[in-house]
Amino acid sequence: MVGVPTLIQLLLVWLPTLFSIALSFTRWNGLDLKDIKAAGTDNYHYVVQDYPLSGRHSTQRPLARLPGPDRNTLGLLLAVLLDQKIRGSKIYQSIFFTPVMLSLALIGIIWQLFYNRDSGLLNYLLGTAGTPQAVDWFGIRT
Repeated sequence: MVGVPTLIQLLLVWLPTLFSIALSFTRWNGLDLKDIKAAGTDNYHYVVQDYPLSGRHSTQRPLARLPGPDRNTLGLLLAVLLDQKIRGSKIYQSIFFTPVMLSLALIGIIWQLFYNRDSGLLNYLLGTAGTPQAVDWFGIRT
């Protein structure tokens, strides 16, 4: 009973994780297995010290240095401020929640394009595999 879920977790979580960690210590273009060269900790040194975008992260560093409870307190304070009936609160709520709603809407549009009966990627792949008729994944049209 425990063997199958353990095997699935081992294959889908732990092996890719360990492989990614092992690859992080190499130089590899991702295409040819013959081009893998050991890099040691040079990749980590590059990310921490020489990363070209490190100046852009300087605005996030003060918040990242806060301990966990302080970050939670700051988040709770922002949530309380957004919930108050003060002037302009609807604008602030819109600014905070637009990225969340936009990402959900885009995910829905992408899945709709994927499952589209006439021009969807899934029906295209099934058609190239030899399926004679496109499948209407959203239901039969009457």
